[in-house]
Amino acid sequence: MLEIIKDNKVQAVLKRYLNDSEIDRLISKMGSIKKELLFPSPLHGLYHSQKVLLFSYLIGKINKFNDEEMEILMDAAIYHDIGRTRDDNCEMHGFVSSNFLLNKKEKYVTSDVYDNDTNFFYLRAICDAHSLADDAENRIFDNYKYENSKMHKHIFTKLCHALKDADALDRTRMPNFSKASLDEKYLRFGISKTLITFASYVNSLYIQRDIEKAYQNYFGDYSRESLNETNCACFHGIGMDFFKLDSILQNGILSGYASKKLNIDMCKNFNGSNGGLWISVVDADMVHVNGDALNKYIKKGISFYCFVPKMRLESTSSNLLGDIKNKNEYNDEKYVFDKIDIDQIHSIVIANDILDQTIDKQNYLICGNNYDVIYSNIHHFRDEMMKRGFIDIDTTKIRQMLAEYKEEVSNYEALPAGEQKLTQSDYFAKLDNMHEQMNKEIQIWMTDFYKYLLNTKTVPKVKDVMTYILKKYNIGNVISSKELNETVFILNEVTYVNGKEKAN
Repeated sequence: MLEIIKDNKVQAVLKRYLNDSEIDRLISKMGSIKKELLFPSPLHGLYHSQKVLLFSYLIGKINKFNDEEMEILMDAAIYHDIGRTRDDNCEMHGFVSSNFLLNKKEKYVTSDVYDNDTNFFYLRAICDAHSLADDAENRIFDNYKYENSKMHKHIFTKLCHALKDADALDRTRMPNFSKASLDEKYLRFGISKTLITFASYVNSLYIQRDIEKAYQNYFGDYSRESLNETNCACFHGIGMDFFKLDSILQNGILSGYASKKLNIDMCKNFNGSNGGLWISVVDADMVHVNGDALNKYIKKGISFYCFVPKMRLESTSSNLLGDIKNKNEYNDEKYVFDKIDIDQIHSIVIANDILDQTIDKQNYLICGNNYDVIYSNIHHFRDEMMKRGFIDIDTTKIRQMLAEYKEEVSNYEALPAGEQKLTQSDYFAKLDNMHEQMNKEIQIWMTDFYKYLLNTKTVPKVKDVMTYILKKYNIGNVISSKELNETVFILNEVTYVNGKEKAN
């Protein structure tokens, strides 16, 4: 956590609200956390306790909690989930956490604050209440006050609400459509609402740190530096994303982590859970099987024919965010580590019949039905258009469509598993229809934008747009095959090393 605390943006927030001695106290408390006592989970274990401690410390200090109240709140932030046995919703884990604290007090807390037994009752009570709705707080308080009459309701309430808000702020790590995502309206303190952006940023730092750790695990085996003069041929598809085509011709094909290292803003890719270090590809040796990914992502859009040091299949999960967590949707999918440099790309491939189509007929949202990915792609298109001077974009319809789509997904996610199974067919049919309507709106955007960019009154064809982009990079070596129904734009010639093709 110390490297997170030292981050410049985190430091700026801390120094806005805390003095140096208060920051030192926070760091000291962070260092005292006993990982072995926490629930062993990536979601509700050490990292979660650290973040809830950080958020609760800010909430408590800004609301002028006294020293004893701060100590209680900090301990609750660390140990509120020790009663968990699973990561999903469980209202009883707060009660179990409270009992763990009672039965092994000396194991969890050592501060002399708890020489006053009432403070220990506050600690247990707010841990108990944190996993329950606010309307259960009166009952929880009465239960503990029955055993300790010195407890005061206003102290219990403010401590409980600070813990709940801090716990909720860590929900910024969840996808927007998830039923576990943060809903701002349920935050109790005004300051908590102002910390949402900060909490999101802190979560991004944790994700980045995990990916950096994972990077070291795979660098030796899969990086270009480990190249042993053998290369694997593969295809990487980008759908009909002309902006990504432009970016790849400048920077190569980048994983999420590689793009961040270069300070390049990228939209989320498809709904594959590839982690931040991996690029989904189709193994060229498997083209003959006419696989699922080949038909969905390579044949129906722009793709790149590449030569890479080594590819990887999905293997046993290592619980590292940078690892592959494949949902096994595609029988011909493999993965390339970190990035594919431009000189590893032999050519750009696209079907002839697509080249001859107009751009108002294309599927720009080939990214599946995941709300976050659709949202990211749409905003990516809008931002790229605006960067190029096109600001006449009517977002009214698409914003309404996205809101309706998110509501549909959220409502379905909130259903019990049994009801989800019963309504699944109708649900996916409805999403497909909404997805299609959003794509029609993006077709209008693309048509207006490229008419503006190419200075034409007629709807451009795909080959017009590609010619415009490729001309910037002096790519003119083109091979067209009627037999294969494809056109190939050569970036690098092919040589052979140890019997293997290699782009150079």
